[in-house]
Amino acid sequence: FVRPGDTVDVWVNRGTTMENLIPGAIVRAVGDAVVAGSDSGGRDFRYRTVTVVVPQEGLSDVLFKLESAKNAVTLALAGSSSTSAH
Repeated sequence: FVRPGDTVDVWVNRGTTMENLIPGAIVRAVGDAVVAGSDSGGRDFRYRTVTVVVPQEGLSDVLFKLESAKNAVTLALAGSSSTSAH
């Protein structure tokens, strides 16, 4: 349920650990969503694109880590313990 204007933490899966790569990123735009059933019986939203504002300092490191993460990127509403989008 990520919407433009929301503040999210961008997490990447590092195999056995998760890294909060971009804490407090602001969502600028959300692309197409695919809705699927989740293991818990709810709905799982998978977005094709989500545009977030990223600080310019350290941008090359962020881009490298996102590229190496492939499809293992998760967005969580900032301050929330539950996952909001993959």
